[in-house]
Amino acid sequence: MECEVCVATKMVKQPFFTSTTRATKQLERIHTDISGPFRVYTKFDSHRYLITFTDDFSRFVKVYTMKYKSESLKSLQKYIADIGKPETIIIDDQTKAKSW
Repeated sequence: MECEVCVATKMVKQPFFTSTTRATKQLERIHTDISGPFRVYTKFDSHRYLITFTDDFSRFVKVYTMKYKSESLKSLQKYIADIGKPETIIIDDQTKAKSW
């Protein structure tokens, strides 16, 4: 049976994967996603993208703005310097990165 809202909105994409396990400590599993480009730039730096890092255990979210998507590695390095090195990073398409 199909969801009424899904049919009404003509949803074609499958829902996000739901994990059966949660992290048991901080920085065990971090989810990251990039959004943009936005039509409105940030006022001082003219940034059009943002990247979020969400801790699976605490649900703490850290957001960085970027001028270009290619600055995502620099944002990850800044996150590691600010918060700490995560054990696992899950990218928006469910790709896992573990090796440090």
